[in-house]
Amino acid sequence: MILRGVICVLLQLGVQAALLPVIPGDSQRGEKLFESERCVQCHSIDGKGGKMGPDLGKRIDRSFTPALLASTGRRSKARGSRNQS
Repeated sequence: MILRGVICVLLQLGVQAALLPVIPGDSQRGEKLFESERCVQCHSIDGKGGKMGPDLGKRIDRSFTPALLASTGRRSKARGSRNQS
C-alpha cells in the first residue's frame, strides 16, 4: 500500500515537470541583462562573478517560479540602492 502511494506521488511529480513550458533563450541578451541588472555582483556563472548568491551556471531546478525570480529582483534593487548611498 505504501509503495503504491510512493509510485503515485512520483508519477504526479513527473507529469508536473513535463507540463512546464520550455522557453527558448537568447544568451547574448541574457548576458547583457545579467550585467546591467547587476546580478553579477552577487551571483556567478560557472565561477565568474560574485560569491554571495548561488552560481547560476549550474542547473536551476523547477522551483524557480516567475514570482520568486521577480521578488528576488526587487530585493536586489533595494539592496543596491542602500549600498550606493
